[in-house]
Amino acid sequence: MSRHRVARAIATLGAAALAAAVAALAPRPDVAAATDRRGPATATSLTPTAAFDHAGRLWVTWVDGPHVFAAASDDRGQSFAPAVEITRSAENIDANGEARPKIAVGTRDELYVSWTRKGAKPFTGDIRFARSVDGGRTFSAPVTVNDDGAPIGHRFDALRVSPGGTIYLAWIDKRDRERAAPGEHAHEGAAAGGHVHEGSEGAALYYSLSRDGGRSFIPNRRLKDGICECCRLAMDVDGDLPVLLWRDIFDGTVRDHALVRFATPDAPGPVVRASDDGWAIDACPHHGPSLSVSDAGTYHAVWFTGGGRRGAGAFYARSVDRGQTFPAPIPVGSDRTFGHAVVLSRGREVVLAWEEGVAQGMSVRVSRSRDDGVTWAASVEAARTAGRSDHPQLLSDGSAIYLSWFPSTAGLRVMPMDGLFPGGS
Repeated sequence: MSRHRVARAIATLGAAALAAAVAALAPRPDVAAATDRRGPATATSLTPTAAFDHAGRLWVTWVDGPHVFAAASDDRGQSFAPAVEITRSAENIDANGEARPKIAVGTRDELYVSWTRKGAKPFTGDIRFARSVDGGRTFSAPVTVNDDGAPIGHRFDALRVSPGGTIYLAWIDKRDRERAAPGEHAHEGAAAGGHVHEGSEGAALYYSLSRDGGRSFIPNRRLKDGICECCRLAMDVDGDLPVLLWRDIFDGTVRDHALVRFATPDAPGPVVRASDDGWAIDACPHHGPSLSVSDAGTYHAVWFTGGGRRGAGAFYARSVDRGQTFPAPIPVGSDRTFGHAVVLSRGREVVLAWEEGVAQGMSVRVSRSRDDGVTWAASVEAARTAGRSDHPQLLSDGSAIYLSWFPSTAGLRVMPMDGLFPGGS
C-alpha cells in the first residue's frame, strides 16, 4: 500500500486512536536443535503467540531476528525450557501485530507453526509451515504452503486445527490480481462471487488443509476475491468445520466484515456480511477482527471500525444462527479504545480484551460474560505499561481463559481471568 494511503487510513482513526497506537516433513533432530534462548526477550523478540497443549503446558512461538523460535513453559510463562529454532536458515519474517507466527496444538499434542516470510519486493511473501511430532524437541524443515510459486503477496496467515485433527491454513493472496490484465477484474470468488475492485488494493482469500498431520497440504483454493489486503484473518472451528471472519471490501471503498462457515471440511459455504458499519476508506486499516465459536454454537465476533454510521471504535456482536445474521453490535470499551480487540469463549464463559490509550502508555482491559454473551460484566484493567506493547491475545488451557500480553517493560505475561472480576471464578 502506498504511504499516502496508509497516512489517510491512520488519519481516519482519529486523534485519540492515533495517540493510543503510538503510545515429507519428517523431523530432523540434527537441524532443529535447542538454543540458549529461554522464551521471548523484551529487547529483541517480536510478536509471541501462545497456546496450551492438552496437558496444560504452555507453548510460545515468536520471532527473533531472522528466525522463528518455540519454547515450552510449565509455570504459565514465568520460566521456559531451552527454545528450539524452527527456521533452518535465516528468513526475512513478517512480524507485527497483524502478521505474527501462529502456533496450534494437534489432537495428540503435535505442534504446528505457521508464519509469513517476506519477499524481495514490498508487500510480497510466502506462507511457511513446520510441525513437531515429538513434543517440541524437533521441528520439520519448513515448507511453503502457497503453491503458485509467484513472487507476489501471500500474507496474513491464519492457522487452526479441528477436533478431528484437520489442519486449516488461510491467508490473503494476490496471485489473481497479478494475473489479471490491465483494466480487468480478477475472476469471481469461488464461494460467493465478488471481484477485485478497481482503484483499491484488494486481494483474495485463499486456503489449504492437511488431513495427515501436516505431512502434505491439498492444492490451494480460492475462497473469495476483493477482500481487504492487510488485515489479520480470524478463524475458529464449529465442530469440525472451519469458520472465517475477515475485513472485506463492499461497494468499492466500504471496508466492513464478512464471514463464511464451511459446508464440508474442504468446501466453503456462502459468504455473509457480518458487519454493516459503512466505513468508507480507500486504504487498509491494518486492523483485523477476532472470532470465537462457543460450545453452544454461538458465534462471538469483535472488530474495529474507524467511522461510519456507528462512529469509530471496537464493536462486539453475537450470532445464534451460525453466522447467518448478527444483531446490532454493542461498543467495546470507551472512546479511548484504539482496539485490536480479541474474543474467546469456553463453555458459557466469553471474554473480551482490548487496548486503550492511557496517560503515557497503554492499558489492556477485559470484560466477561457468564451467559454466552447475553450480558457482560463491567470491564476491568488487567495490565498497563508505559513502554511499547504487543496486541493482547486470549487463550485457554481447557478449564480457564488467560490473557497473553507482551509489554516491553515486563516481558511476556500470561494472566488468568479468574480473580480479575468481582466474585472471582
